[in-house]
Amino acid sequence: MSHSSNTESDISNQCSNNEPDISSQLSKTQPDKRNKSSNTGPDIMSQRSNTQSYVRSQCSNNYPVIRNKCYNNEPDIRSQCSNTEPDIMSQCSNTEPDIRSRCSYTEPDIRSRCSYTEPDIRSRCSYTEPDIRSRCSYTEPDIRSQCSNTEPDIRSQCSNTEPDIRNGCYIHTEPDIMSQCSNTEPNIRNGCSIHTKPDIRSRCSYTQPVIRSQCSNTQPHIRSQCSNTEPDIRSQCSNTEPDIRSRCSYTQPHIRSQCSNTQPHIRSQCSNTQPHIRSQCSNTEPHIRSQCSNTQPHIRSQCSNTEPLIRIRC
Repeated sequence: MSHSSNTESDISNQCSNNEPDISSQLSKTQPDKRNKSSNTGPDIMSQRSNTQSYVRSQCSNNYPVIRNKCYNNEPDIRSQCSNTEPDIMSQCSNTEPDIRSRCSYTEPDIRSRCSYTEPDIRSRCSYTEPDIRSRCSYTEPDIRSQCSNTEPDIRSQCSNTEPDIRNGCYIHTEPDIMSQCSNTEPNIRNGCSIHTKPDIRSRCSYTQPVIRSQCSNTQPHIRSQCSNTEPDIRSQCSNTEPDIRSRCSYTQPHIRSQCSNTQPHIRSQCSNTQPHIRSQCSNTEPHIRSQCSNTQPHIRSQCSNTEPLIRIRC
């Protein structure tokens, strides 16, 4: 792909601050001795797997290089953390220290997203544990960690038994779009895309370059998630705010659109009654804190209202 490269020099540039040598990252059988954890104690090289060193990425806490999210040997995935796409750097830029929040494990308050001590969080960051598949797996029952219909404490995020809560969730009967939502229930399509459009699977697909997307309103194939033309998607990305403000607007309480505490059917995503769900939520409203905290500089990266290129996600 045009934005990807297989050369080591290009990969080292991917999300690295000052570690040009990332050859070890490309080895699936030769674990890098440097990957031993220095912040949390136990050896977490390769993300709970000592046989797949390239998996250290998302939760490696002694490599500030933010290798996460970018499989070095999967060029088509680099789109999410590519250092050649300025508008994408926002997610894993190695020049903006406050952007490291997503990949930095030196800040305890960030660990909530990729903690190794909280079993209910592992699902989001582990690539070797079955429960990580929660975000992109359609066949493992433990994917339900994010949208389980059997775990009452998780239902809040997207129960498939409560039609008005299904926003951003998936229905277990629609395998091809389970990951985010069903295209059969209009009121569930919020933040989803119709499964008839392949570029909508971008959020969990690791084989299509359309992964770049999160909510760019300048790239058509990304609009699927935050389209301003699909009324049924308005809840997550209002079509009245072309710049995607609906998702992380800074003119309104910064996360209302995603976790409004005034609309019961939206609370599900950031319930303030479930501690382990609070991590996704804001700090002006206790249940919205961790995703877009406006008091923690290192967290602003995800939802910064000062960095235009970061607004893509928020």
